[in-house]
Amino acid sequence: MRGIAFLTLVRTIGFAGAVACSAALDVALAAEPKPDFSIKTKWIEASVILDAKIKADPALAANCLAEGKAWVVKNRADADKERKQDPELFRNGPWTMERKYETRSVVDGRYVSIVRADYEYTGGAHPNSSSDTILWDKSAGKRISIRPFFTETADNGPTLKAMRQGVMHLLKPRKRNAARKAQMPAPSKPLSQSCSRSGRSRWRHRPRKARAPV
Repeated sequence: MRGIAFLTLVRTIGFAGAVACSAALDVALAAEPKPDFSIKTKWIEASVILDAKIKADPALAANCLAEGKAWVVKNRADADKERKQDPELFRNGPWTMERKYETRSVVDGRYVSIVRADYEYTGGAHPNSSSDTILWDKSAGKRISIRPFFTETADNGPTLKAMRQGVMHLLKPRKRNAARKAQMPAPSKPLSQSCSRSGRSRWRHRPRKARAPV
């Protein structure tokens, strides 16, 4: 009888653990934003995501989405071209790409600062990530340059040098973290077996030739 009771207890604990894991996965998937534009072919999976604040401004949303779509279309053409030249690059699956537009600040209810973050994985040892910034004038309904806000904006002048130094200072902790991660031992199992936050092959390691940077 004790053996049966113990077995029942083990099964109950196991079932409770499975329910908890399932619930956690459901929450993670629910938190993943739905793409505002995406394509999925045999050779590429790409998406564009706008945050809620951007989508609340029709002109800004249309501007960002148009740029994001053009980026996806260009990468799709590149993928088709690469496939024709070297099909082996895609033997383990398609390229995966994502572009996100996120609001960072709004000044005086008019000037919107946006970070555009790109993720690209086309094979090789690791994915590539890059970021750029956008300054949007809500009153004018267009992107503007930051230069008019300063009295001196010459290339390599005092203003831009100070801004560059400020950016480099903010990036130092990230570089140190990246260096520490690079020194960490390899995982005991292939990354392709681990669950990504989006449920896709976004973080998989595929030993393929990397595409040359643009």
